[in-house]
Amino acid sequence: MTPNLRLRSWFSSACLSALLAAPVALAAPITAVPPAEYPGRPARAEAAVMLPPADVPALRIDLGVVAATEDRAVRAANAPTLTGKGRPLAIGFGRELGAAQRSIDLSRLTWQTGADGARHARIEIASPGAKAIRVALMLGADSAGMAFGFSGVGGTGTSFAASGSAIVAASADGLYWSPTIAGEVLRIDIRVAPGVALPLAPLVIPRVSHLLADGAELDPRSNKFTKGIGDSGSCNIDVACVVSVTSAFNDMTRAVVRITFVQDDGIAYTCTATLLNDSIQSFAPYLFAANHCINSARTARTINTYWFFEAMVCGGTAAGPYVLQGGGATLLGRSQDRDWALLRLNDIVPGGAYFAGWRAEPLEVNAMVSTIHHPRGDLKKWSQGRSLGDAFVDYDDALGIFSDVTWQQGTTEGGSSGSPLLTFQSAGGFYEVRGGLFGGSASCSNLGGIDTFSQLQASVP
Repeated sequence: MTPNLRLRSWFSSACLSALLAAPVALAAPITAVPPAEYPGRPARAEAAVMLPPADVPALRIDLGVVAATEDRAVRAANAPTLTGKGRPLAIGFGRELGAAQRSIDLSRLTWQTGADGARHARIEIASPGAKAIRVALMLGADSAGMAFGFSGVGGTGTSFAASGSAIVAASADGLYWSPTIAGEVLRIDIRVAPGVALPLAPLVIPRVSHLLADGAELDPRSNKFTKGIGDSGSCNIDVACVVSVTSAFNDMTRAVVRITFVQDDGIAYTCTATLLNDSIQSFAPYLFAANHCINSARTARTINTYWFFEAMVCGGTAAGPYVLQGGGATLLGRSQDRDWALLRLNDIVPGGAYFAGWRAEPLEVNAMVSTIHHPRGDLKKWSQGRSLGDAFVDYDDALGIFSDVTWQQGTTEGGSSGSPLLTFQSAGGFYEVRGGLFGGSASCSNLGGIDTFSQLQASVP
């Protein structure tokens, strides 16, 4: 395919409308924005899902023990490549529900009326051995008035809520994927408001995503299905181990998040992304990521974000308090050639998050650079090195000018994809994002390898 036929960038209609609405006498383009401390806002109200009565009977669906071949999609997705990166790290696989289980007539569930007159029913789905589960749902248009809650059994972990209308909207364009629920049993609580009739259309549950790693447990020694999730190489450096830490460094760590997402086939993945500030400091939750991670609006819709996912102390293996958000994101724009994606999270960000500054200008050769990332989905790490200058890339889906980097401390691995290329702005005393990780050969076994990053000036029109 010739290069002039491979210019594959995409912007949402909202972005395009904003560009077209600009006055004829355009102002000078904005090429740099400083960071901003997030002041915090009240949490947005979730869908109205009241706590069901404690004794609501549950329809139990047990998928049985995982077969030896079921995780082969994960193994295939994580097979070694020439670059070692350039694709997201698979952390889970899809499991299909049987024909008799997948379509549920809601009128056949055991409903119980609560004190407020609402009716409640419950479904529990078990996938033995899962560290966490996500479930795919489809609802008919007459189900918009319902509300759903997703939680684990036993009251541990994070619980989430979703409106029936959100699930109906997603069903019109594929599948709705629940947020990540820790453990091997996922509970779905369904609420129908007083006076609302049960929908005639069935609830369809085509498959679940059986996750081999969860935020709180990334020790591969307890994982009998696959290795390489959560066990980043020994040369990686925890952010808690960085010496001479500055406030600017601590701020930047709060802008970098681990993201997980799932495709329609149930295969789940993990990458790294960065929260970016905008020129009017609106605190809109813009997330900068790699196209090879988030390559469609449907994938963006499934994003879960892990905030402050890092070691409590240097050398520790336990994560400190972190926040898991499951609201998904809207894809604003992406480029397959230049390997970038710009998203807007559907949730407001948690208190303590930091909006990173950025600079969309060419990077000097031999400039000191660094990155903050989640190799193998592991706790947050740091690497530092030097820029080697521009590099032309024509590999897989990428085509264009990127930035090459070699590391002097640390490295990157699968799961680091999308992590920010950072330079320090000494005049302002803060770090600036210059691009995101595409791929490369650097690893703990190849410390002299070269990593390749997208360039922000190619993604900010």
